[in-house]
Amino acid sequence: MAQPSFEFALGRISVLSTHLLSASQLRRIAEAGSTKEAQKLLLETGYGENAATEQELATGEIDLIIRGQLQLTRKRIKELTPDPELTGLFLLPVDTHNIKALLKARLLGTSADDILRDGGNFPLDTLKDMIQTKYYEDMPPVYRDTLNEIESELGREADPLVFSAMVDGAMFRHAKAIMDAKHEKGFIRAYFSLWADFQNTLSLIRAQNLHWELSQLRLVLVDAGEIPRTVFEECLDRLVGLGDGILALTQDYPEEVLLIFRIAVSFQHNLPPVRSEERR
Repeated sequence: MAQPSFEFALGRISVLSTHLLSASQLRRIAEAGSTKEAQKLLLETGYGENAATEQELATGEIDLIIRGQLQLTRKRIKELTPDPELTGLFLLPVDTHNIKALLKARLLGTSADDILRDGGNFPLDTLKDMIQTKYYEDMPPVYRDTLNEIESELGREADPLVFSAMVDGAMFRHAKAIMDAKHEKGFIRAYFSLWADFQNTLSLIRAQNLHWELSQLRLVLVDAGEIPRTVFEECLDRLVGLGDGILALTQDYPEEVLLIFRIAVSFQHNLPPVRSEERR
């Protein structure tokens, strides 16, 4: 249950922070001679809070142990937060993953239980029921409208790229709506703004390497960033190099935004050649 006190939350976080892995502990784990040894060293630090089952320990299911710790952390965030709507924004990637997994599982006629993640804003059982019944009226408006649109699209053509992009877009639009309503103009706004700009930059790089049409790029661009969508659209067909094209159009933006572009552009030079069958 959310706590109304920032002081309580800060005090509890201060206590929890004493259990964070130190640099020396991380170094020992990284230098372990095997996965089993690394797991042993990790658990000796108290990671997982002794919640791992004997089977997980015996089979070396380190991913399950890490997933369990992440779920516990998300649960604590919900218990400690003085403002569930704002802290809930950081849990939206969990919801996004679950929505995509459940939609794909329904299309394939399989179960997504093994890959679903606890700790999102939407209870898993509720999310499962809504996607199975295609009833989304109880979801926030952005998600409700997007999922209803996805269902209409699926009735014509089941394209995972399309509905995956639509769910990503819904996440950023929902986050922006919450931040606008809460008049959030600090760290959280900057975090989502930079994330959106970085995501759009990577989408532009992918679009150029796969020789996408402008309509395909527009599908995957997300809102909430500081860089207008038109900047990315204009860069797609510029004759200059990708790096020069982006930087020439973004000189008026803050240094942290330009840094994102420089990092993302550097990735382009390390991408493998695109096979003809990958181009759309």
